[in-house]
Amino acid sequence: MVRDDRKVNMLELDRHLSHVLEQARGAPVSVQRYGQPWVWILSADAWSDAVRWSALDTSNHPLMLLRGIAEPLLEHLPVALFERPRHVGSMRQLQRAALLVHLRGVASPQRLHDGLQHNALFRAFVGIDPGAVWNEATCEALLDAWREPALRASITTLLAALPPHLVSAAGGRRDVRQGIAARSDDAAQIEGRCLSN
Repeated sequence: MVRDDRKVNMLELDRHLSHVLEQARGAPVSVQRYGQPWVWILSADAWSDAVRWSALDTSNHPLMLLRGIAEPLLEHLPVALFERPRHVGSMRQLQRAALLVHLRGVASPQRLHDGLQHNALFRAFVGIDPGAVWNEATCEALLDAWREPALRASITTLLAALPPHLVSAAGGRRDVRQGIAARSDDAAQIEGRCLSN
């Protein structure tokens, strides 16, 4: 629903055009005709932002491909370490965010908050709705959970089950890629010992 201070009728528009245009620089204004929304007046910045964001396609980015493959494996992450705030849509969003933190090395609450607020790829990976916002307290709680060794070990195990080239293409940090390689080597050695016995 449009707030009353964001609506004008045709007569008001005609009489107070400069005031309405000034108002539209801050936020879009709905012009009413016969009591119904007719057109919107919005700033050029708001228009170009809307066009840019609507045209952005993240579906083929390696991080999104990694999400598709990792999604069924996320259920194995220990959810007891997470406290789900009310404004976070689902526990799965927190799990994806923890995976993102581990993969990309986002270790400060401010950096995580800014990434989830302004980075369209991060928002798409976690599954944050367009109008939703995570506060810094949520980011701090997520990082606290991520610092637990059990969660970090589970995420490393999850990443080791994914194609290494995809983890690398999705922007996995060097230490994450090395941890995955070490786990793969350990698994190969164990498998080799089992086969030789």
